[in-house]
Amino acid sequence: MNLEDDRRYTESYLWLRERGDKVEMGIVESAADTADRFFLFEMPGEGEKVEKGEPLVEYEAMKRVGDLESPIDGEVVEVNREVEEDPGMIIEDPWNSWLVRVEPPGGFDFMDLMGAEEAGEYYEEQV
Repeated sequence: MNLEDDRRYTESYLWLRERGDKVEMGIVESAADTADRFFLFEMPGEGEKVEKGEPLVEYEAMKRVGDLESPIDGEVVEVNREVEEDPGMIIEDPWNSWLVRVEPPGGFDFMDLMGAEEAGEYYEEQV
């Protein structure tokens, strides 16, 4: 499994990338591929507070419907409206089609999340 080294990963198949003091989130390529096709992403509002473990983004795909849980606490500072309008972008380019940008509170340690190698091993075990 090929994962990008400039990101951290969650057990729920989200990638996170630091963008200054913000964290950008998207869906790991293998998870996007298994969904086959996305029809809808319902994003949070900008300025909305999110909590770790709580629903962040709702989605509808060909093979499933569900919520993506936030892996961190913080405030949503930007939503990718292009993906909201064209959910297929996630399948076409999952590494550049981010969903939201969140500003975590002080003290958040990005390195607490899985690195590419650890995440790759975890995802392969789940298949």
